[in-house]
Amino acid sequence: MRKKDYRYIFILFVLVGLLAGCNKYLEDKPIQSLTTIDKLQDLQALLNNDINAMRYSANTTLAADEYYFPASVWSALPQPERGAYNWESENYLDAWRQAYITVNYANVVLQSLEKIEAGTVSQRNDIRGQALFQRAFAFYELAQVYCRPFSATANTDPGIALRTVPDLEVPSKRGTVGETYARITGDLIEAAGLLLPEQQYVSRPFQSSAYGLLARTYLAMGDYDNAFKYADLYLQKTTALVDFNDVDSTATPVFKAFTTEIAYRAYAISQILPRQPPVDSNLYKLYADDDLRKAVYFLKKPDGTSTFKGSYSILNGNQPFNGIATDEIFLIRAEASARLGNTQSAMQDLNALLKKRWRKGLYTDRVAANKEEALELILTERRKELVYRGTRWTDLRRFNLEGKNITLRRNIDGTVYELPANDKRWVWLLPLNVIQLSGMPQNER
Repeated sequence: MRKKDYRYIFILFVLVGLLAGCNKYLEDKPIQSLTTIDKLQDLQALLNNDINAMRYSANTTLAADEYYFPASVWSALPQPERGAYNWESENYLDAWRQAYITVNYANVVLQSLEKIEAGTVSQRNDIRGQALFQRAFAFYELAQVYCRPFSATANTDPGIALRTVPDLEVPSKRGTVGETYARITGDLIEAAGLLLPEQQYVSRPFQSSAYGLLARTYLAMGDYDNAFKYADLYLQKTTALVDFNDVDSTATPVFKAFTTEIAYRAYAISQILPRQPPVDSNLYKLYADDDLRKAVYFLKKPDGTSTFKGSYSILNGNQPFNGIATDEIFLIRAEASARLGNTQSAMQDLNALLKKRWRKGLYTDRVAANKEEALELILTERRKELVYRGTRWTDLRRFNLEGKNITLRRNIDGTVYELPANDKRWVWLLPLNVIQLSGMPQNER
């Protein structure tokens, strides 16, 4: 690899304040076999690098209401993790660091591709599409943590640093939330036109991966027409769902490495979740006894609590799956249909999913008389189906924009911490060393 290429990879470590913690990454040297970037295989190697792709922060799971910590466990956590649990982030680097590593690798690939003339048009398109997809996924994850949810004020609300070149001379500046989502959707729409139509590996995006992430993004934006459009494009290609009647709930791990529902494998990393905290009891109570997710997703402990074990990542609660899978897309199309007034279509999608989750022969199709009833059923099942996927935080933020007035609470040894609806802490502070190095404005408190 040329010195300039090494410099590009190092640049973002500097920009995001990784000097104190980047030794681990530098020592791993995942691409040390590359001497120059002059072949498409070199670019694919960068995209395949596990430090770069597939790993994202678990901040959106940490901040949501799917689990809790007993006081004795919470008090033993390092200060940044205790603060994350209580919505008092000060210098919590995980989300920023991991996402911008992905962004930088993607930008190196996009820039280097312009200088390589080898390969077929299809091969070059696929490389570009993968890089655009990975960058968009990282930008999306960052937006859920460091930006206000998309709303009428998106064109003035502070966004993220939309880095599109791996160049030290280009300063990091915050765009707006509107610009952030325009970049995410723009990258994904272009990627969908470039990626291969069929899946090669679960760790490599293909066309349906882009459709799925577009559906997720537009749902977060409250753009239900486009959420439906891209969920529908995805489901036109595949509707394969795992029948939980065929899943051994006692196996470890419960799911195989290449579950047929996965359109893109990604997982969340955290210092907190490996401690396997108890699942919120109100969430656990939502599952009926004949709902197979109760046994597939959760492990009942001797003390009466339950912990999550049903991740598609096969790493269970330690590094839960947060990629793209068909069950989520069914729920997106169902919700979008309901919000657009297509109640019958919405319930068809919901029932198609639930039949694969219920004990065989005991499921009765759910019915809804109107849009409101359909939405209530769909959103309840969305919460139950997508446990530990990182979607709950985004859902709560958009529900509160609609006036749901949801307040989160943590009770630690009798002391109650609250996160009221639309509080400024629904947006995390940028890490302090990022502010110091870049001069970007901090989020409000």
